[in-house]
Amino acid sequence: MGIDLNSPVWSLTKWFEDNPNWLTLIAVFSIAQLINVILSTVKSIILIKGSKKTAVLVNTLSYSISAFITAIIGSVIKNVWITVFVTFITNAIGVYAGLIIVEKFKKDHTWKISATCKAEYWKQVREDLISNNIEFMQIDTSWNKRMPFDVYSNTKEESKIIRKIFKQYKIKYIITESTYVL
Repeated sequence: MGIDLNSPVWSLTKWFEDNPNWLTLIAVFSIAQLINVILSTVKSIILIKGSKKTAVLVNTLSYSISAFITAIIGSVIKNVWITVFVTFITNAIGVYAGLIIVEKFKKDHTWKISATCKAEYWKQVREDLISNNIEFMQIDTSWNKRMPFDVYSNTKEESKIIRKIFKQYKIKYIITESTYVL
Protein backbone atom coordinates (compact mmCIF):
# COMPACT_ATOMS: atom_id res chain seq x y z
CA MET A 1 0.00 0.00 0.00
CA GLY A 2 1.70 3.20 -1.20
CA ILE A 3 0.88 6.68 -2.29
CA ASP A 4 -1.38 6.86 -5.33
CA LEU A 5 0.24 9.67 -7.31
CA ASN A 6 -2.76 9.71 -9.68
CA SER A 7 -5.21 10.58 -6.91
CA PRO A 8 -6.51 14.19 -6.75
CA VAL A 9 -4.47 14.64 -3.57
CA TRP A 10 -1.17 14.41 -5.51
CA SER A 11 -2.07 14.94 -9.17
CA LEU A 12 -2.68 18.55 -10.23
CA THR A 13 -4.17 17.44 -13.55
CA LYS A 14 -6.70 15.17 -11.86
CA TRP A 15 -7.50 17.84 -9.25
CA PHE A 16 -8.25 20.49 -11.90
CA GLU A 17 -10.41 17.98 -13.81
CA ASP A 18 -12.38 17.14 -10.66
CA ASN A 19 -12.84 20.81 -9.66
CA PRO A 20 -14.31 22.93 -12.46
CA ASN A 21 -14.58 25.90 -10.08
CA TRP A 22 -10.90 25.57 -9.10
CA LEU A 23 -10.16 29.28 -9.40
CA THR A 24 -12.78 30.14 -6.77
CA LEU A 25 -11.50 27.40 -4.46
CA ILE A 26 -7.91 28.59 -4.72
CA ALA A 27 -8.96 32.25 -4.30
CA VAL A 28 -10.95 31.54 -1.11
CA PHE A 29 -8.14 29.40 0.28
CA SER A 30 -5.52 32.03 -0.62
CA ILE A 31 -7.44 34.89 0.98
CA ALA A 32 -8.17 32.88 4.14
CA GLN A 33 -4.55 31.72 4.35
CA LEU A 34 -3.22 35.27 3.83
CA ILE A 35 -5.46 36.61 6.61
CA ASN A 36 -4.32 33.73 8.80
CA VAL A 37 -0.62 34.43 8.23
CA ILE A 38 -0.99 38.17 8.84
CA LEU A 39 -3.00 37.53 11.99
CA SER A 40 -0.53 34.89 13.20
CA THR A 41 2.36 37.32 12.73
CA VAL A 42 0.52 40.05 14.62
CA LYS A 43 -0.46 37.47 17.24
CA SER A 44 3.14 36.48 17.85
CA ILE A 45 4.13 40.06 18.54
CA ILE A 46 1.04 40.90 20.61
CA LEU A 47 1.47 37.80 22.80
CA ILE A 48 4.85 39.18 23.83
CA LYS A 49 4.22 42.94 23.88
CA GLY A 50 0.45 43.45 24.12
CA SER A 51 -2.13 43.46 26.88
CA LYS A 52 -3.73 40.25 28.09
CA LYS A 53 -7.14 41.11 26.61
CA THR A 54 -5.68 41.91 23.20
CA ALA A 55 -3.57 38.74 23.25
CA VAL A 56 -6.67 36.62 24.05
CA LEU A 57 -8.69 38.24 21.25
CA VAL A 58 -5.99 37.95 18.59
CA ASN A 59 -5.07 34.40 19.62
CA THR A 60 -8.74 33.30 19.49
CA LEU A 61 -9.22 34.83 16.03
CA SER A 62 -5.99 33.31 14.75
CA TYR A 63 -6.84 29.78 15.89
CA SER A 64 -10.41 30.08 14.56
CA ILE A 65 -9.15 31.04 11.11
CA SER A 66 -6.58 28.21 11.28
CA ALA A 67 -9.42 25.75 11.95
CA PHE A 68 -11.32 27.16 8.96
CA ILE A 69 -8.27 26.73 6.73
CA THR A 70 -7.70 23.18 7.96
CA ALA A 71 -11.31 22.40 7.05
CA ILE A 72 -10.87 23.92 3.58
CA ILE A 73 -7.72 21.88 2.96
CA GLY A 74 -9.29 18.68 4.24
CA SER A 75 -12.68 18.90 2.59
CA VAL A 76 -12.30 21.13 -0.45
CA ILE A 77 -8.73 21.61 -1.67
CA LYS A 78 -7.44 18.08 -1.03
CA ASN A 79 -4.27 18.62 -3.04
CA VAL A 80 -0.78 18.74 -1.55
CA TRP A 81 0.84 20.88 -4.27
CA ILE A 82 -1.81 23.58 -4.26
CA THR A 83 -1.73 23.67 -0.46
CA VAL A 84 2.08 23.97 -0.40
CA PHE A 85 2.18 26.60 -3.16
CA VAL A 86 -0.54 28.79 -1.65
CA THR A 87 0.96 28.42 1.83
CA PHE A 88 4.41 29.42 0.54
CA ILE A 89 3.14 32.51 -1.29
CA THR A 90 0.80 33.66 1.49
CA ASN A 91 3.53 33.27 4.10
CA ALA A 92 6.00 35.28 2.03
CA ILE A 93 3.47 38.08 1.62
CA GLY A 94 1.59 37.71 4.92
CA VAL A 95 4.51 37.83 7.35
CA TYR A 96 5.82 40.98 5.68
CA ALA A 97 2.35 42.56 5.72
CA GLY A 98 1.84 41.59 9.36
CA LEU A 99 5.11 43.21 10.37
CA ILE A 100 4.20 46.40 8.48
CA ILE A 101 0.79 46.49 10.21
CA VAL A 102 2.39 46.10 13.64
CA GLU A 103 4.93 48.81 12.81
CA LYS A 104 2.16 51.23 11.74
CA PHE A 105 0.29 50.80 15.03
CA LYS A 106 3.40 50.81 17.19
CA LYS A 107 3.54 53.76 19.55
CA ASP A 108 6.60 55.96 19.77
CA HIS A 109 8.76 55.25 22.82
CA THR A 110 11.58 57.12 24.41
CA TRP A 111 14.77 55.29 23.66
CA LYS A 112 18.01 55.91 25.51
CA ILE A 113 21.01 55.55 23.26
CA SER A 114 24.35 55.34 25.03
CA ALA A 115 27.10 56.30 22.64
CA THR A 116 30.76 57.12 22.42
CA CYS A 117 32.55 59.03 19.70
CA LYS A 118 36.10 60.14 19.09
CA ALA A 119 36.84 63.33 21.03
CA GLU A 120 37.85 65.11 17.83
CA TYR A 121 34.28 64.74 16.47
CA TRP A 122 32.44 65.69 19.66
CA LYS A 123 32.04 69.41 18.91
CA GLN A 124 30.43 68.71 15.53
CA VAL A 125 28.30 65.83 16.87
CA ARG A 126 27.05 68.12 19.65
CA GLU A 127 26.19 70.88 17.15
CA ASP A 128 24.35 68.38 14.90
CA LEU A 129 22.30 67.08 17.83
CA ILE A 130 21.42 70.60 19.02
CA SER A 131 20.52 71.84 15.53
CA ASN A 132 18.13 68.87 15.13
CA ASN A 133 16.56 69.41 18.60
CA ILE A 134 17.75 65.99 19.77
CA GLU A 135 17.98 65.65 23.55
CA PHE A 136 21.32 64.42 24.86
CA MET A 137 23.44 64.33 27.97
CA GLN A 138 27.20 64.59 27.92
CA ILE A 139 28.93 62.30 30.41
CA ASP A 140 31.86 63.83 32.28
CA THR A 141 34.87 61.53 32.23
CA SER A 142 38.65 61.51 32.45
CA TRP A 143 38.95 59.97 28.98
CA ASN A 144 40.63 62.21 26.47
CA LYS A 145 40.29 60.12 23.31
CA ARG A 146 36.57 59.30 23.45
CA MET A 147 33.47 61.21 24.50
CA PRO A 148 30.64 59.16 26.07
CA PHE A 149 27.12 60.60 25.93
CA ASP A 150 23.47 59.57 26.08
CA VAL A 151 20.94 60.56 23.44
CA TYR A 152 17.16 60.36 23.88
CA SER A 153 14.95 59.59 20.91
CA ASN A 154 11.22 60.21 21.34
CA THR A 155 10.00 59.49 17.81
CA LYS A 156 10.86 57.40 14.77
CA GLU A 157 11.83 60.58 12.93
CA GLU A 158 14.33 61.49 15.66
CA SER A 159 15.75 57.97 15.51
CA LYS A 160 16.38 58.37 11.77
CA ILE A 161 18.22 61.66 12.35
CA ILE A 162 20.29 60.14 15.17
CA ARG A 163 21.15 57.12 13.02
CA LYS A 164 22.34 59.44 10.23
CA ILE A 165 24.53 61.47 12.61
CA PHE A 166 25.98 58.33 14.19
CA LYS A 167 26.75 56.84 10.79
CA GLN A 168 28.44 60.04 9.62
CA TYR A 169 30.84 60.06 12.58
CA LYS A 170 31.15 56.26 12.95
CA ILE A 171 29.75 56.40 16.48
CA LYS A 172 29.40 53.19 18.48
CA TYR A 173 26.21 52.88 20.50
CA ILE A 174 23.76 50.70 22.39
CA ILE A 175 20.01 51.25 22.62
CA THR A 176 17.83 50.75 25.69
CA GLU A 177 14.05 50.86 26.02
CA SER A 178 12.41 50.95 29.40
CA THR A 179 9.11 49.10 29.52
CA TYR A 180 8.55 49.60 33.23
CA VAL A 181 6.06 52.09 34.60
CA LEU A 182 6.40 53.51 38.10
